[in-house]
Amino acid sequence: MADELEFRLLRYFVVVAEELHFSRAARRLFVAQQAVSRDIRRLEERLGVRLPDRDTRQVTLTPAGVRLLARARQLLALHDETVREVRAGTAPLFVNVVGQKLTPALVLAAAKPSRPACSRGTARPSGEQPPPELQRLRDRY
Repeated sequence: MADELEFRLLRYFVVVAEELHFSRAARRLFVAQQAVSRDIRRLEERLGVRLPDRDTRQVTLTPAGVRLLARARQLLALHDETVREVRAGTAPLFVNVVGQKLTPALVLAAAKPSRPACSRGTARPSGEQPPPELQRLRDRY
């Protein structure tokens, strides 16, 4: 258990490595700087190596940090792709309301043939132009 890596810790590490600054990384991650520092230390403890060298002026990656950065990016990309694939067709479909007579139920019914797993949806008003498929559907009604 001690040598298992958490994706959150890897994400924090990648952002710190990209920013080379803990406060900027924390802002980018929308968390406190102390949480980022704590989690980088936790990752270092699990791996048994120092990842960034830090002092009051700068953050630099150690050789182990450089090696981890490349692999962490690959792992996170594979993780995110896997989650998208598993969730494909199960996530709610958000439908913009594009016309007065074009109800969300009508739009969802029209989407069903191309997305059979679509069983629920949410309508949200939007000022954006609808995609061509919805524009054609709106023109029919």
